[in-house]
Amino acid sequence: MKVLELQGVTKTYLHGRVEVPALRGIDLSVEEGEFTAIAGPSGSGKTTLLNLIGCLDTPTSGSIRLGGRELSALNRTQLAYIRRLEIGFIFQTYNLIPVLTAFENVELPLRLLGRFSEAEIKKRVEAILGEVGLAGLESRKPIDLSGGQQQRVAIARALVKEPKLVLADEPTANLDSENGEAILALMRQMNEEKGVTFLFSTHDPRVMKYARRLIEVRDGRIEKDERR
Repeated sequence: MKVLELQGVTKTYLHGRVEVPALRGIDLSVEEGEFTAIAGPSGSGKTTLLNLIGCLDTPTSGSIRLGGRELSALNRTQLAYIRRLEIGFIFQTYNLIPVLTAFENVELPLRLLGRFSEAEIKKRVEAILGEVGLAGLESRKPIDLSGGQQQRVAIARALVKEPKLVLADEPTANLDSENGEAILALMRQMNEEKGVTFLFSTHDPRVMKYARRLIEVRDGRIEKDERR
């Protein structure tokens, strides 16, 4: 089943009167349960591509369908709802709220949706924190956690609402080799055991090694698409 489908997607930015193309006609489909990395040098368009898929930006032209729904037909409020409900985000800088505990950071997406009881929130958050290896650390704030532990909180936050798609933008960039390997192994485990669909933006060889599909982007175009 296709989770994501892009056809003829372009993105052009204006700097003054100068048009700067970031994407030049991207055709891409992602199946449910994929563990896929989008790789390329700085300025290749990979982060722009992830932002469009994540409803953080809109394409200049072309079609993006998430779960069969055409995103260009949605207004800003509807796109925000799609982000909250159907997409999980993992960032290289963790983006945790410093005044909240690990538990509170992870429960936040559920509270924003406003669809879960207190008992269901507690059950979901405790379960996912246990699965990412943070049982017993629920009450710690980000400052009291290591970088690897903070990224585990970020993974738990992305997964707690059971999204269709998890977008990870350079998730290992701020981690040392040992923690980076551990985080990648954890996400691969979540992919294999839970069927979570992961799409990475990266230039980290470690991520490329773990990916089961590698898409290389250069100058706003897909240069190579390899399944393993």
